[in-house]
Amino acid sequence: MSAKSKILDKLRKVETRDISVPEITDRALFADYSRENLVDLFKEQLETIDGEFISLDSSDALKETIKEIASEEAVILEPGLPGDLSDDTQFTVCSVQTKNELAKFPFAVARASCLIARTGSAMVEHNKNDEFLLSVITDTLILIARKDQIVASIEEALADLEETSQYACIISGPSRTADIEKILVLGAHGPKRLIVIVY
Repeated sequence: MSAKSKILDKLRKVETRDISVPEITDRALFADYSRENLVDLFKEQLETIDGEFISLDSSDALKETIKEIASEEAVILEPGLPGDLSDDTQFTVCSVQTKNELAKFPFAVARASCLIARTGSAMVEHNKNDEFLLSVITDTLILIARKDQIVASIEEALADLEETSQYACIISGPSRTADIEKILVLGAHGPKRLIVIVY
């Protein structure tokens, strides 16, 4: 009998027991949080990780706010965004485009499926590869969401994840890495600047 066979034979003889795993949840931490508390917590956490936060009273001000951020630069939009964004020559609605074509736009606007207050992160879901790419290939990513889309934790965000989504990512601030010589580099794997607009 080989050493391998002896080890496998011993493993087969080991008695197994059913160990129940306790449910671990952080919902109790946020039980007393109101909607405004979650907005404030999200803003605080996002700014801690160098993201920018803008709060609007309604979606009516989205167009002017985005134009102000982008100045005269070209902006690419995820299809189906609220407001009248697509009727402006500065804005281009994303259609199937190559990575190189998408990279020509210094600003991209996408919809966040939810915002995570505890971490200041945003979850973005897409069904098309080009829509997913526009959230990672641009220099400045502007995410928009309603205030009622702010959830307390990642646990809640994952529970709300659409089963039909092909791509989902959680974005926590501008892209950063310090892999090489421990020098912090922004924008290595995604946008250098992240702006979240809530209304």
